[in-house]
Amino acid sequence: MRWRKQKAPTSLLDPMNYLMGRLSVTAVGRLRTANGVGHFDLESSSVGSVPIPKILLQEIVSYYSRSPEKPSGIGLDDPFALPARIREIQVERGQAIIVQ
Repeated sequence: MRWRKQKAPTSLLDPMNYLMGRLSVTAVGRLRTANGVGHFDLESSSVGSVPIPKILLQEIVSYYSRSPEKPSGIGLDDPFALPARIREIQVERGQAIIVQ
């Protein structure tokens, strides 16, 4: 997590103090899509095996998704355009059906 080095911790209790090395970030939720637009509803997230709050996951996603067009990065609650003229993704257990 290279962004940790660039962000100064705010206090000794700042959770950023504990994020070092290569860590797996997991987000579990529900993907909803319609009319070429997707929405992700977060249910839980973790770094390694440690659960983290949505606000900390948002900091991570914001950092890695920054671009000249979106200097603040992507918001977890923001709708997003589906790529490649995809109209809808139907997610079921063990499969995803893509509708163009």
